Amino acid sequence: MKRYALYILLLGNSLIFPVLSSGCSLEDVTNPDKEKREDFESYMFHTLLASIMTGDFRTYSLEDNSDGTVNLIISRSNGVRTTQVYKKCLQGQVYRPLPDNDCQGAGGVMDHYGALLLQFCSQNDNSCTGGVDGSDLDGMGISEVYTSCASEALGGTWKAPYYYDIFAAPNWRDVYPELPEFGQFWTEHGAWPETAYYESPGLRERDYKTARKFVICRKTYSL
Repeated sequence: MKRYALYILLLGNSLIFPVLSSGCSLEDVTNPDKEKREDFESYMFHTLLASIMTGDFRTYSLEDNSDGTVNLIISRSNGVRTTQVYKKCLQGQVYRPLPDNDCQGAGGVMDHYGALLLQFCSQNDNSCTGGVDGSDLDGMGISEVYTSCASEALGGTWKAPYYYDIFAAPNWRDVYPELPEFGQFWTEHGAWPETAYYESPGLRERDYKTARKFVICRKTYSL
């Protein structure tokens, strides 16, 4: 099966794709774990292909609201603009308002300022995703990820992201300086009965649902 390599084109403070080249694989430039990367690679390729065919290109940029939230601005070449709202801090971190505007209100560098490692589900099965393979967290079962985001007191309703599109923005590290290097972040999306998807910048892989990982919650609706 032919595989493809992604190349990223930066325009100002935004990221725009696609640029496509055949003959090598994403594994060549990131993690060589082919089985775990298959779904992420397929998603990215088909997203790129759809953009090429339709001319629908997207740019991503982050705006810090200086109130504990961050806007992800997704601008499409057809003029449509969407805003997703993420928390600035990982679950467990404590936001410090201006003039600090950071996530260093608890703990220290060694414990990532109090960031929590949460379970996708208390069991390696579909009890947290409605009993269905490949479904999202729905409040059923015992999910620390779902409960933590759903009980967020920042205002509005929150959940774990389906995709961490914040990592598509070139300035994500400037806006999220407290994120652990090589951190792994649960999504809301289950895979097989015993596994679910997590992401790191440029990676989307699977792990057992009882594994513990970080979470950045986002609002359940877009602006």
